[in-house]
Amino acid sequence: MAKLEYRNDIDGLRAIAVMSVIFYHIGFHHIQAGYAGVDVFFTISGFLIGGILLREKQTGNFSYRAFYARRARRILPALFAVIITSFGIGWFFSMPNELRYFGGAALSAILSVSNIWYFNVLDYFNPAATEDPLIHTWSLGIEEQFYLIFPLLLSLIWAFARKFLLPVLVLLAFVSFVVMIVTNEDQPDAAFYLIHTRAWELLVGVILACIAARDSRWQTNSVVSSYLATFGLIVLVASLIWTPQHVVWPSVWTIPPIFGTALLLFFGGGKSIANKVLTFPPMILIGLISYSAYLWHQPVLAYFATMGRQPQSIWAMLLLTAVILGLAWLSWRWIETPFRKGGLNTRKVSTLLIGQAAIILLFSVAGHVTKGFPSRLPQAALEILDEKGLLSPTYEKCLPSRPESWTRDLASQTCIHGDHNFPRVALLGDSHAGTLANALGEALQSSGLSIQEFTLSGCTSIPNVQSNAQKRALACSDYAHRVRDFIAKSNDYDVVVIHAVWEYYFVNKEVVAPNGHFHKNEQFLFPISGQPDMSDEQRQIAIVQELSQLISDLKQAGKHVVLVQPTPSPWFDIPRFAARSLWNSGKEIDELGYPVSNFKDLIDPTNDMLIKAASGKATLVNPMEQLCANDGECLVIKDGRPLYADHNHLSVYGVSEIIPGLVRAIVDQKSAQAN
Repeated sequence: MAKLEYRNDIDGLRAIAVMSVIFYHIGFHHIQAGYAGVDVFFTISGFLIGGILLREKQTGNFSYRAFYARRARRILPALFAVIITSFGIGWFFSMPNELRYFGGAALSAILSVSNIWYFNVLDYFNPAATEDPLIHTWSLGIEEQFYLIFPLLLSLIWAFARKFLLPVLVLLAFVSFVVMIVTNEDQPDAAFYLIHTRAWELLVGVILACIAARDSRWQTNSVVSSYLATFGLIVLVASLIWTPQHVVWPSVWTIPPIFGTALLLFFGGGKSIANKVLTFPPMILIGLISYSAYLWHQPVLAYFATMGRQPQSIWAMLLLTAVILGLAWLSWRWIETPFRKGGLNTRKVSTLLIGQAAIILLFSVAGHVTKGFPSRLPQAALEILDEKGLLSPTYEKCLPSRPESWTRDLASQTCIHGDHNFPRVALLGDSHAGTLANALGEALQSSGLSIQEFTLSGCTSIPNVQSNAQKRALACSDYAHRVRDFIAKSNDYDVVVIHAVWEYYFVNKEVVAPNGHFHKNEQFLFPISGQPDMSDEQRQIAIVQELSQLISDLKQAGKHVVLVQPTPSPWFDIPRFAARSLWNSGKEIDELGYPVSNFKDLIDPTNDMLIKAASGKATLVNPMEQLCANDGECLVIKDGRPLYADHNHLSVYGVSEIIPGLVRAIVDQKSAQAN
């Protein structure tokens, strides 16, 4: 069997992979599919690990103990250092719920199940992914599970079907790919996070290693191999830059970067333009430190985001990239290298790693038990952060966010707020409608009314549209159809209230938050029959038509429709901002507001669309008349209380500001009907 020598061009390939991920996460969105760098890493890992295992099997030198010891030396030291350092920084900057959540992520990382952890817990109610220091460890979970399973699988094939090794590997890769495609239909999160839908990417690398091990001619310096290597580099770079935004991932769109990587792995060792690019010394250096760069980049970016210090200019992004690479070099030089190539014997390595794992376990468990070490913060700051005080007790219970909840029985008398004997009002919309439900029901009791909630997180109530950033978009439309038909046929409801974070769905533009940070709104709607890249004019006309049709359908069924216009979205977490300010300065913010002009670029076109859709068939209620009545300012903190529960959902205090006007509109509709 041919021996695979060290290839510095693969370090260059690693450099492309890690820099695409870093640039994408740091904000260079011209690299539209920078996240595909992870897929490149998967294929490289399959190629290298597959080659090692095949050689050792062929020579009879394979040892499970030695293999897993090498993997531990390679993966765990830098990983543990990142986790412990991140925990130390989080102690001084993270809110209690964030630090408690971090402990769970840290524990899953050391147990090699990060991908399963994030699949199960990363949903609508968890911290934003951009502020999660360990979210990137999901990919390590995939690789570590592959390292656990594949040697066992290879041993079985080697013992019972050695002659058919290559066909079996190809079959397994094909099955994994098909399972990924099928899983994407109903569970895109599972397809993204779980090993069985990602295995094909690693198996492509193993297949290449298997073919290369059988025939050394793959590294020939022929003209054909040179062209194929260069073509592979072009395909890879093009796929990282020009893959359409927000395609389902992994999917058939994952094939181009994997194909380009495969060509480079197979032919890139010979003379070619691609080889010259990949063996450029800076590329090799970045490739050598790529593992540390990948590990450290997310905590750095996450804590900058947590402190509201995201880089906004290109120069700031480049400077932060340099900081990450400098930190990665230090990690590679003083952590990775001593464990892999230094004089540390197995006993010392084991002792150090077990000790670090014990520290992580201790703080993870303690963080869970104490709910994030809240004693770090003043009591007043904890009261600001109290989720039970910021959101109604029925909010999460009545807001399904998992696929199994979407098929709930609409006829069941659940999530009724107010006087349960008279469910005459229906509330439709997303989580922002859900924030109104309980307070609205309680306020309607004095009029002998109640409200039944039909909300779904991340989904509008408009049929036949989908969100650009919403993987469950079609399920949203299906649910909207079901709710519309159910309410239209029912005699239990006289008034239908519809609300959502309309500006997110209607307007497709980058906005500037009141704190000066840029945010690209990627949740805009487009018709199911259309495409996300259709013109804004066409897209908005279609949305208005669909919303207008929904209102007309309800009107024809004898329902009065109340359309609640948008509330201004601050775009940064108000309770955390207030609590952190109190934590740092010892002073409580009594009142905080921003000029209404900060929100006009989103709110004005949104209101224009809602007015067109209503066109006399629905009553419009504008919450900004209450929230932004303070001399042209939109308040986000009033009397020391945050009016928002996060960066855009109203808290119970914010809801209390707008409920009176909404109740008047509903009662007026009922009175008009009675007359």
